[in-house]
Amino acid sequence: MTTRTDERRQRRVPKGTCDEFYFEKNMKKCCCCSCRCDVVETDEPHAVVLFYRYISHGERVLNSTTLNALKTSLENAMLDLDVRGKIRLSPEGINGTAAGKESRVKQFEREMKSTKGKFAILELQGVDFKRERVNVNTRAVSEEYGRCKHIFESASVRIVDEVCPFEPSSSKKKAEERLQLGQQRLQPNRLTPSEWREAIQSSDDDVVVLDVRNSYESRMGRFVPEKTVCCPIRRFNQFKEWVEEKGGKAYIENKKVLAYCTGGVRCEKATAYLLSLNVTKEVSVLEGGIVAYARDIGGDGFVGKNYVFDARGCVDVGGFIDENNNFSNNNNINNNNLLSLTKCDGCKAPCIPHLARCASKACHVILAACEECSKSSTSIYCCDTCKANKDGEKKRACECDSYRSRELRCEIPAV
Repeated sequence: MTTRTDERRQRRVPKGTCDEFYFEKNMKKCCCCSCRCDVVETDEPHAVVLFYRYISHGERVLNSTTLNALKTSLENAMLDLDVRGKIRLSPEGINGTAAGKESRVKQFEREMKSTKGKFAILELQGVDFKRERVNVNTRAVSEEYGRCKHIFESASVRIVDEVCPFEPSSSKKKAEERLQLGQQRLQPNRLTPSEWREAIQSSDDDVVVLDVRNSYESRMGRFVPEKTVCCPIRRFNQFKEWVEEKGGKAYIENKKVLAYCTGGVRCEKATAYLLSLNVTKEVSVLEGGIVAYARDIGGDGFVGKNYVFDARGCVDVGGFIDENNNFSNNNNINNNNLLSLTKCDGCKAPCIPHLARCASKACHVILAACEECSKSSTSIYCCDTCKANKDGEKKRACECDSYRSRELRCEIPAV
């Protein structure tokens, strides 16, 4: 019998591997987490919820004792409700994504927002818990095991330095210094989804739309691609380096910056940093990120799909649970007459991409594939080095993993 202690000690994925997407599970004819669940139309729908909160100036600090108690309480609550996901606790706050049966996800949300009990210290009552139903058609389908309900393999709760890693690994600050800086963080203008939709349509030459996500996320889909600057980064803690050393500052100097990310947590740090440079005219942020926009507006102005950090990989922008807890499909995508976002990493044809991954066993780079290549059995590699080393051991990043190569991959190809 699996105990709570066993649950906590298990690795989320085997060492040296990465989380798999549904399309990879299907290819292997297995389902996630080795479970044997099989969803049918009469089953209760599953839902996923995203939330975060940074500790504000003057609030009670989350010390190590408090963090460990919260970690234990979260693990127990998720285990009791059979809710899975990834939650990160830090002295600066909390960042989480959780998924499971819809009724249990709602119960988890109620417990997290309660003003009494084990999670009250987090003060999440006013936090926007962005919840959506999991589309049954995107779940893993296997001839042997049926259709798996789970988009996360386990419940992973960790105590970390930052709720989303922003500081370069070469310049990690002490917890006290990092918390003090965070509480003094400069605040951008906060735009509601409806205000954002209007702002990104501006014809003002001073306006630049900045996607602060990783480049592989931007390739899958983004707002107004013809005017959006995609950060050519593979990890969020490369953002400062890109701005200060790799030419990023040139895009934002004397500009009105409109910044966005998936759910808002990365933009909090990115925009505060940009404001601290004092080189922009103003900085605004999409409150709640793409997820809130999809829920409240739909897909208007967004091209492609939204990359998500679970087994689905990418999802349509639209089709969320509304404020009355009813499922509402707002997927009214305006593709701005664009026929492509990027080039397929397989055949090099311009495309609106499907998710792919480098086929080399030594590489986990996320790639883009056209519809034909995504259905083909032909392997796709990120570069010739990986193709030559397809059965090799883990190695350092290959030659295509550079700022310039990522910039080129984010360019909109001519059709």
